[in-house]
Amino acid sequence: MEKPLFAWLLSLSRNQKRTLQLVADLLLMMFAFAAAMTLRLERLDFLANKDAWLCFILGLSPALITFHFMGLYNSVIRYILLGTLKSVFAGVLAAAVTMSLARVLFGLQVPASVPAIFALISFLLVGGIRFAMRTFLSKLPVEQRAKVLIYGAGVAGRQLKSSLDTSREYLPVAFVDDKAALHGAIISGLCVHPRTEIRALIHQH
Repeated sequence: MEKPLFAWLLSLSRNQKRTLQLVADLLLMMFAFAAAMTLRLERLDFLANKDAWLCFILGLSPALITFHFMGLYNSVIRYILLGTLKSVFAGVLAAAVTMSLARVLFGLQVPASVPAIFALISFLLVGGIRFAMRTFLSKLPVEQRAKVLIYGAGVAGRQLKSSLDTSREYLPVAFVDDKAALHGAIISGLCVHPRTEIRALIHQH
């Protein structure tokens, strides 16, 4: 089951991966808001409360915008870094502040403690799913990583190769370079090939 899922994720375009992340975050935060209201009110009649969902919608927009501008959607599969958690924290904080202001300015019938509870649950869910993905990727064997060719065997190419060596998504298999003097050379453990061999390399790997 894991292999088809991983293959499907890798087959998505960059924009599709970003959209998938955004939709997942939206659903997670919707669940977080419903959980916050349920914990606070201990009943489910808020589901028909327009004030509650208006408050959620007003808070959702700044959260997603903050996620976007802080780079949370740069890639779908990535390592969890301090910057990632900062982006999640900033986004859910923006949502909570907006919700708190909205309930006061518009007189929305939403308990004062809900934005804070929502922010905590959202942080755990949105950040947690990324930790879960990292754990999932760390267990994948090398052969499940997508094999890639690196165009350019210069400094930038070697730096990219070094970065991809620690990636759980991509496995560098060869360099491609236009400089004839480099053809056949072994750089950073990979052989350098001319551009004319790209098709053969694709079939080989």
